Amino acid sequence: MNVAELLLEYLEQLDKKDFETFKWHLKQHNLEGYKPIPPCYLEDAQRTTIVSKMIENYTKDIAVTVAVTILKKQQMNDLAQKLSSAHTEKLNTVSSTTSSSGTAPEASPAGVAEPPAAVAEPSAAVAEPPAAAGAGHSLVAKERSVIFAPIISNSGPGTWNITLSKN
Repeated sequence: MNVAELLLEYLEQLDKKDFETFKWHLKQHNLEGYKPIPPCYLEDAQRTTIVSKMIENYTKDIAVTVAVTILKKQQMNDLAQKLSSAHTEKLNTVSSTTSSSGTAPEASPAGVAEPPAAVAEPSAAVAEPPAAAGAGHSLVAKERSVIFAPIISNSGPGTWNITLSKN
């Protein structure tokens, strides 16, 4: 289940009145570094549209955080906790695939097991790759993000499956 489906599943548990209140809180929600979602997109919007706009406006993971915050404001702490736990569980069972074309998987900012690559601290950090592998390149991670940058050599074309799990 992806983040959009997860958010939709929890918004579908709200009755009509609670959903209208959720949208009202979403209009009021100002998150530093993000523009608020214009009210015209929220007024008559269905749950699927709300989920899409939240992910489009924020990021997938921030959208979940916003939803949890709003649910708590609505005194729906049990639902907020279940959504938060389901999202954390999803992050802890991250599985990604990288093809030989160099397409990278979607990054998860939190809850990923620490890989042998550089891990950023809560403040911005820069991890320098080994000089032989990437001279002149640097990787930047912010706010508890994880940089996972394996170096694969002597490999032929094909698909690589990489599974990360938290022990």
